Amino acid sequence: MSRKILLIFRRTQANRFTLPVLLHALEASGIASQFEIHFADRFSFLLRFQQKGEKFLAVYSFMTPHLPQVIQEVQILRKNPKACLIAGGPHPTGDPQGTLKMGFDVIFVGEGEDTFPGFCKEYMENPDGNWKGRILKPDRAFPLDESFPFSRIDPFMPPLEMMRGCFYHCRFCETGIKKPRFRSLDSAETFINEMLRRNYRFRIGFICPSGFEYGASGAGKPNPERIEALLAMARSKGIRYVEYGIFPSEVRPNTVTSLLLRIVKKYCSNKKITIGAQTGSPPLLQRIGRGHSMEDIESAVANITAHGFTCQIDFILGFPEETLEDQMATVELIQKFHRKYRSRSHVHYFLPLAGTPWYLEKPTPIYPQVKEKLKQLTHAGACTNWWEKGIEQSEKTVALLQTLYELAGSIPQRLS
Repeated sequence: MSRKILLIFRRTQANRFTLPVLLHALEASGIASQFEIHFADRFSFLLRFQQKGEKFLAVYSFMTPHLPQVIQEVQILRKNPKACLIAGGPHPTGDPQGTLKMGFDVIFVGEGEDTFPGFCKEYMENPDGNWKGRILKPDRAFPLDESFPFSRIDPFMPPLEMMRGCFYHCRFCETGIKKPRFRSLDSAETFINEMLRRNYRFRIGFICPSGFEYGASGAGKPNPERIEALLAMARSKGIRYVEYGIFPSEVRPNTVTSLLLRIVKKYCSNKKITIGAQTGSPPLLQRIGRGHSMEDIESAVANITAHGFTCQIDFILGFPEETLEDQMATVELIQKFHRKYRSRSHVHYFLPLAGTPWYLEKPTPIYPQVKEKLKQLTHAGACTNWWEKGIEQSEKTVALLQTLYELAGSIPQRLS
């Protein structure tokens, strides 16, 4: 009897929500039993197979911020000619050719519920074939109701994706899908029933790029009835903590209403609501293409606070061509909201993401006087200092992208 094919998922904190979906798709295809499946939570686990010179499939799913680690690992794995390295996720989707140049053999663009098991079947039938340079794209939009983040192989059950895609197309953000699709309540109930069958009753969360637009008919047109039906159903199942309006279902300022806040208050356990403001500069807000106004931001913060929630606000500094005035407007808004509403802001630093209009654009450094103000605000509890680690991460990633394109002999001028 021939040995099963080694299929090794490189599992990280960043892709832990994705891998159960791929496993479920593989199981649904009926071929999972043909593979010996492992999870490499550490690269050293993958190296055990690498050092033996074994033939294996290594599965990577990653975002642009993780390029430094991924490239380092791929350079080592590439020394084994028997290894087939495959990649999917936001970065490979946004830059498939660049990902091939990193050393991967096969790239999955977009949704993987069809293409991943399809490729595994092909590989199973011809493991000695030449797979180098393939870019696989799905032929259809996969039905979200059939995509579940659980499997027989891995007990982990992440938050449930209720919305795939986004109505908006901010210049810094990669959603991958232009027109949102929504999971039905029946499908959500199937997932929750599986949670209960596995005796997971502690917490449930939901994945939505814009939490208050689940079931919406269009941009800025929330569907409170559908959101309430979802949360009421989850609560009725006896789950202790039902969470909505915080990661990974943060909300946009222009969708916050008193009715929706009352619904969250009635059914959910979270005491915080997170909104994405991104900048305190009106001209920059328009240039980003956020689709909401400065007035929408303050109205949302005030409304959230009035309903007894603590408002958490996401801001980003370092956007391309951001001026000192833009940055000062942001820190002043952070200070104003903290004093007036006792909000707390999460301050990030811009990192160019593959597949976005601002991919390969250079971040703007944070001005010294802005850094000093941020340190004061952090000390006062008004904001986080996430931007400090963000600068380091962004600089490493931009330098790597520059090197990759130099090696390819086609570095874009805007990155030089």
